[in-house]
Amino acid sequence: MIAIVDIKHSISKMLIPVGITIYGETNEEKMTKPCLSIDIIPLTHTKQNAEVYDKSTLIDIVYLTDESKKIDNYNMIDALQLIFSKTLDVADRHFTILELNFNIVENILHTQFKINYLDENINTEIVEIMNKLNTNIGE
Repeated sequence: MIAIVDIKHSISKMLIPVGITIYGETNEEKMTKPCLSIDIIPLTHTKQNAEVYDKSTLIDIVYLTDESKKIDNYNMIDALQLIFSKTLDVADRHFTILELNFNIVENILHTQFKINYLDENINTEIVEIMNKLNTNIGE
């Protein structure tokens, strides 16, 4: 199972080369600019069968700059395009980012992309029972 926290952690690691502070969520009043923040929004969670779910998650990376120069946002767009041209590795999964969307509102850059994936929701109680059964059968 992929945890949202694991997705956020993997994205944070990818953004380290940018060389500015990275926040886990956007709260402009408490942030030192320039900085990046990562917001993760689960969009869908659709049951495929008893154990498997089809999930879609939106990632919004916000770039805040203390300057009102558009060139800073354009430079950040270039940097993010380069970073996310590689795969996003989360645990044992590797996601290819197919589309990055950029939007600048009031000199705040939003970079968004979606990841879609199948995820197992394994019931740990059932796994423990099965392990005990296997052990008892082997004796």
